[in-house]
Amino acid sequence: MSSKEYRLVVFGLSTHELRVLRTISILSRNRPRTYVLDNSPAPDAADFAVVDGDDPQSLRDWQVFQATYPMVPAVMVGRAPTSKSSEYRINRPIMATRLLGQLDRMELSQENPAFVAA
Repeated sequence: MSSKEYRLVVFGLSTHELRVLRTISILSRNRPRTYVLDNSPAPDAADFAVVDGDDPQSLRDWQVFQATYPMVPAVMVGRAPTSKSSEYRINRPIMATRLLGQLDRMELSQENPAFVAA
C-alpha cells in the first residue's frame, strides 16, 4: 500500500506519551497517511505539530515555532479543554484513534480547504 508521509514535531509530552506516539507512528504505516516523528534539531520540514496544551513551557515553545512556521497546524493534547487557538484537540490520555482522527482531519483540511469534518 502506498501512503503519503507526514512529519510530526512534538512540543512537551511525557516519556510515556512519546512512546504512545511512536507506536501510533508504526501503526500508521499501514494506512493511506503515515505519520513520522521528527526528531531533527531543525523541525522546519514538519507537516504537523503535537503540543502539550497543559504545559506552559510547551505552549511558549509552540508559539515561538508558530511565529516562524505559521502554516504548521497543531493538535493540542490536554486534560481539560485545551487552547482556544486550536480547532484540533484531544483529551488525555492519548488514544491512537483520537490522535489519528485529528491528524487525518488536519491533512484533509490542508488538501482541501473546503473540507469540513463532522
